Amino acid sequence: MSLCEHSAREMTSPRRAALRVGTLNVHGWSNRDGKWTVTEITELLRSADLDVIALQEATAHRVPALAHALGDMHWVAAHNNAILTRVRCEPTDPWMRSGRGLKNSRRARQVPTKKRVGLDQQNVRFVGAVLHPDGESPLDALHVVGCHLDHVSEPRRI
Repeated sequence: MSLCEHSAREMTSPRRAALRVGTLNVHGWSNRDGKWTVTEITELLRSADLDVIALQEATAHRVPALAHALGDMHWVAAHNNAILTRVRCEPTDPWMRSGRGLKNSRRARQVPTKKRVGLDQQNVRFVGAVLHPDGESPLDALHVVGCHLDHVSEPRRI
């Protein structure tokens, strides 16, 4: 059994043996008309019944409320990206915000992105989380990364 298969089995309820992962660009929590649609996004994600959700263009101040509405999911947020999960998780970097439902866990001071990864800030659009589906063992950890590719410059995206 592979690590992913093992982690998926441990993460999910007895009614399914596969890890359900989804991703959604919430476009700053608005639709084409610029209307706030957090309720619609919540209903869409709730109906998808996902174990891990990666969000793009998700401003961090609304992520805890969404995680709470989806059943107090664990979350990590950075650079307008977020990962929500049904199991305990931790950020891959200390400057990322995290929590469970409405409970925030502020991280250490923001490390300048340019110095940290050697790129200008507009190129860095990722969030990473380590999921712990089966306790504390690092062997059972599942690493998840969500990213938002540069939509303005096709050469940068490629």
